[in-house]
Amino acid sequence: MTEEKSKIPELKVIPAEELLDTTYAPSGTLIDGLIGQGIYILAGAPKVGKSWLVLWLANQVSKGEPVWGLKAEKCGVLYISLEDTFQRMQQRLNDVSGGSPGSIWLATEALYIGEGFEEQLTNFLAAHPHVKLAIIDTLQRVRKAGQEQYNYASDYETVCALKKIADRFLVTVLVVHHTRKAGSADSFNMISGTTGLLGCADGALVLQKSSRMETTATLDVTGREVADTQLNLCFDKQRKVWEFVSFGSEAPQKEPDPILTAVQSFTQVHGVWRGYAAVLLDELKAETEINAEPNTLTRLLNANIGELEREYGVRYRSGKRTGKGRLVSLLDLNAPWVSTDMDDVDNVGNDGILSAGDGRKNTYNTYTTYAPAPDDSEGA
Repeated sequence: MTEEKSKIPELKVIPAEELLDTTYAPSGTLIDGLIGQGIYILAGAPKVGKSWLVLWLANQVSKGEPVWGLKAEKCGVLYISLEDTFQRMQQRLNDVSGGSPGSIWLATEALYIGEGFEEQLTNFLAAHPHVKLAIIDTLQRVRKAGQEQYNYASDYETVCALKKIADRFLVTVLVVHHTRKAGSADSFNMISGTTGLLGCADGALVLQKSSRMETTATLDVTGREVADTQLNLCFDKQRKVWEFVSFGSEAPQKEPDPILTAVQSFTQVHGVWRGYAAVLLDELKAETEINAEPNTLTRLLNANIGELEREYGVRYRSGKRTGKGRLVSLLDLNAPWVSTDMDDVDNVGNDGILSAGDGRKNTYNTYTTYAPAPDDSEGA
């Protein structure tokens, strides 16, 4: 019994102080305010227009073109359409792209999860490092054959198997799924299956029409990295595209953070700034009332690094702590005269570099930094 216990690995833990002092690069955002990095579920009734929607999304992202006015990251796309043939895909892709698609790879056959699908997807992503969106249409076609009934555990494990791949390669995996017939006040409760599917997912989108013959629909969105919202859409039968009409409701405006706002104003003046956290704090205090210490300032910026970049237009990087304090760098992403390439500033004092596990350089989470706090009172 003692020998068996010795084989059990210890919990991987991190002290709270160390966690707050660690700088992680922000997670990726595929489509601003709509889809981030990780595993997402797009659910809707059969024949509601889900496949037209994801094919159009694939085309927009592959060319870096906006999605309903929202900025989309340009990247390669893998579209696994398991309910189509290549001939039908040819017709649909031509309709959506006008004969001019971006970098999209298509497949109409795949193995089941647990029987080789994970290896197929992993091998493709390893061979195509610029692919950051993988679409699986539909989830049911990659689940093990013959399994007629699913429970919470199996639903959760199915999504987690895909999430592990998404997190490893820092990509978005968008899974098309069905909704159940029974209605619900909460549209996400209509996703077919147990709550295990949504429980493991990073976000979900539900496409609904009031009747099959309608050309209008709502798209409800929720997720860890996106705010809950609803979009009203209309299907253009000629162009085979879901067009944006309006937002279903006005999202509550988030109050700006006074310290992040001060950092934004400071960075806009300087364009690019490098220095110690204590010096930065003194500069900020000279312009506005800030009740903070150097270490609480860097911890706030660490915790909000993604928001600082997306909403305030400031790219923040933190280096390791020295006897004089922690080195930090700021860059104004909206300054036309400043290069947004952070290669010359984002590794100031880095402690280490993380990789995707296949030798590629990640575009997100490329580093973490941490060093034990010195006794120096200037340390931050």
